[in-house]
Amino acid sequence: MGVMERMPQYIQEVKQTAIRAGRATFAVTITTTTHHLADLLLAEDYPDFFVSVERADEKGLELKLVPK
Repeated sequence: MGVMERMPQYIQEVKQTAIRAGRATFAVTITTTTHHLADLLLAEDYPDFFVSVERADEKGLELKLVPK
């Protein structure tokens, strides 16, 4: 959630929809394309994890957070 809160110009209305087997699912309103958002998230330096983009298409964005 903290990652998404850092980008209010691109990410709005975040709602967590599920947590299952170590996976969290969110419904998010974005003001850019999923590909652009994926690029922005990859460009960030996170202290505790790396971001891996699993899927970015018109249906959504799937990310994997990998601990450092």
